[in-house]
Amino acid sequence: VYCLEGADHPALESLFDAMLDLSGGARFQIEERAMLGGIVALKHPGAAWTPTLEKEPLYASFDDTARRRRRPVELTFIPYYAWANRGPGEMRVWIPVAAAAPPHP
Repeated sequence: VYCLEGADHPALESLFDAMLDLSGGARFQIEERAMLGGIVALKHPGAAWTPTLEKEPLYASFDDTARRRRRPVELTFIPYYAWANRGPGEMRVWIPVAAAAPPHP
């Protein structure tokens, strides 16, 4: 099991804004790290809502949701057991997949 950890994503206000972008045929890239005697991290293109979802209303129409903007980000996944070894922080296991981006008016 892999997860996102806040320590790897300082540019995100919240990991709950992150989504995996499977468009374009991108594949996971392997990155070896010395952390905990050696782990294998996975990197993959993603997207993040902008502004952060925390600044959006709790409920919105489907049309309003479809028009929300997002920006590209690189996501780094680490093994779940390695979480919180760099200090306390946010973590997320279940990551949504980004739908095709709607055109912006």
